[in-house]
Amino acid sequence: MRVRLARCWVLVPCALVLLFLTACGSGPSVAVSAPAMLPTARILREPEPEASPPLRLGSAPEAQASGGGASGIRADAGSASSTTGPGASTAVASVEQTGATALPGTSTAGPVSGGLPDDAWGRRGPGAGAQTGPGAAPAPPTGPNDEIVVRLPTPGPAPSGTPTAPVAPTTAASPPLPGVTVSPPPPGSTAVAPTPLPTVVPPRDGPGGLPYPLTLTRLNFGVVGHLYYTDRATALRKAREAGFTWFRQQIHWRDIEDASGAFFWGDLDNIVADVNDAGLLLMINITRSPTWYTANGADGLPQDPAALARFAEALARRYSGRVHAILIWNEQNLAYENGGSISPGDPGHFVEIMAAAYTAIKNADPRIIVVAGAPASTATNNPAVAMDTLSYLRAMYSYNGGMIRDYFDVQALHPGGSANPPETLYPENPSSAQGWTDDPSFYFRHVENQRRVMEEAGLGNHQVWITEYGWATPNNTPGYEFGNQISFETQRDYIVGAIWYTFNNYPWVSNMFLWNLNFTVLQRENGRDPNHEQGSFSIVNADWSPRPAFWGIQEAITRVRSLQP
Repeated sequence: MRVRLARCWVLVPCALVLLFLTACGSGPSVAVSAPAMLPTARILREPEPEASPPLRLGSAPEAQASGGGASGIRADAGSASSTTGPGASTAVASVEQTGATALPGTSTAGPVSGGLPDDAWGRRGPGAGAQTGPGAAPAPPTGPNDEIVVRLPTPGPAPSGTPTAPVAPTTAASPPLPGVTVSPPPPGSTAVAPTPLPTVVPPRDGPGGLPYPLTLTRLNFGVVGHLYYTDRATALRKAREAGFTWFRQQIHWRDIEDASGAFFWGDLDNIVADVNDAGLLLMINITRSPTWYTANGADGLPQDPAALARFAEALARRYSGRVHAILIWNEQNLAYENGGSISPGDPGHFVEIMAAAYTAIKNADPRIIVVAGAPASTATNNPAVAMDTLSYLRAMYSYNGGMIRDYFDVQALHPGGSANPPETLYPENPSSAQGWTDDPSFYFRHVENQRRVMEEAGLGNHQVWITEYGWATPNNTPGYEFGNQISFETQRDYIVGAIWYTFNNYPWVSNMFLWNLNFTVLQRENGRDPNHEQGSFSIVNADWSPRPAFWGIQEAITRVRSLQP
């Protein structure tokens, strides 16, 4: 009996300890499961969850009456292609004569008539207010407006490999309570200075009373494709299935306007209607002048900026509310895209064209995002070939006292790629690929050097859209032999890695357009060489079956979307 009592007394302290812990309140245990594995081996680390929402880089517009009393802008997906459809056979009178004509798809502009959603813009800079409008919470993954975003980067580039497990968000430090003294750090300790935020130019009113420049508040994803005279329904369905919300379609101005000045819109009416019906946002890329507008009879930039401004205004007015961005030209630092040659005065001439086109487009519809064309990623300086990317940008931004600062919303940029992984960059972290490795212009991260030129020119408040990026696979086109080092699986890994690298490191990028969706199909439909380099960049095969990159992109976009507010 005594032995039993002694054992009972031994248990009393244990019981008291348990009662004490219960009274103090111990938190419940939390089960932590390992993250799902992403499908590739070279994907960069996903950012960790944050306790507070990311910095907004836009500014919500005031409600503005527009056709039907709608306010704000509704964004749809769009993509650009380097080929354009031939002119239509049915003539359409000029815009002045047909402004009231009902067009296909006019009634399907979405819940907000015309334009981007009300939350397309968020307050720029630190101390931003909460996002306004119906899109404050993330939209479903398949919704048309669910990726309009830019996010602050996580510290430093993440190492390659599978993503690390997310950690619990940390709670921001609260301000001192009244009457509480905060002691300085003890002597000899090193104070850690906070990282200063970049200087952001205060927003100002632009055309239509909207903020200038127009910006997006989330990282968006688009694809470059071709919708003229092809299986358009399948192309748009595949774009949606991959997770893209923008579609970029290139048009040739010379195929739409004739020598009398009349516009023959043809199948573009149906393309605009079909893209909108598919719930995508559309960016139209204007290229290729009619020969009578150029100085040398080629199809480069027009001699008179007013000629392109007239066409751009007609386009914006005809498709108001259904074309959401207009990209002016493409890789105009290449002699081929500039009418056959490139000279020191050409960047300034392009600025004059941008000023005229911007003013005309905003006169027709101030909600359209006007995008300045991207120079090609190159280090070549030869009047018959190209002007190097950084020199072209510097000349653009310094022309006439920096006048371009008032005449564009977004700067389009084209990074390199070749056979180099997306996280590499010459000279600090060069690739081990065979060839095309000894200059920054061969690398995806060359976009950082281009952005630096923007910021040095005081244009850091303008966002960047990467309007072409991608990796070629085996092909037989001279100059693209680097693609012979890239398998379909490696193409997938590099594209997905570029998405994560951008999300983690480039808060100034708000849209990425993959090059390309369906040029393999176009090559088959037109009897072209199936091994041409354009099709080697595609993410579907000639029969529309997905390549590995298609599934990798789908997974990456879904995950990025889940991490954006």
